[in-house]
Amino acid sequence: DGYTNSRIMKFDKNGKFLMMIGGTKGSEIGQFNVPHHVLIDSKDELVIQDRVNKRIQFWTQDGKFIKQWNDIELGRPSGFAILPDDTIYVTDSDGQSIKIIKDDKVIDAIGGLDGARPHQIAIDPSGALYVNDEPFRIVKKIVRKGALESKGAGKP
Repeated sequence: DGYTNSRIMKFDKNGKFLMMIGGTKGSEIGQFNVPHHVLIDSKDELVIQDRVNKRIQFWTQDGKFIKQWNDIELGRPSGFAILPDDTIYVTDSDGQSIKIIKDDKVIDAIGGLDGARPHQIAIDPSGALYVNDEPFRIVKKIVRKGALESKGAGKP
């Protein structure tokens, strides 16, 4: 419930309300300004992208704050995807790039997206990235050079 109420709501499988994280717009721990995306990592932690505050926070599923990344130089974080090893790909629509983060550090970035403003992102089993470019309403496929050939899938 990010655009209006700055909160993450948790319900059980039958729709019964269990708990809330946030609920107040702001930049302190426990406050959000457009929580835009939520994932669950391999440790069952909630990974919450707080768009306007340009940060990513980690919480336990029972609502305890763990840590945050607020120093990864994001212009406008918009979407993210996570791999089984907890590598996180964060789209930055203002920075026209994708940051790759592992073990609390930016390990790589993908730029040169021909003016694209990446919004959401998905990763297929071969490692190809699919990014939607919101203003142009298109999806771009990004493949690391040589990645598909090494998996025996032929040339991209």
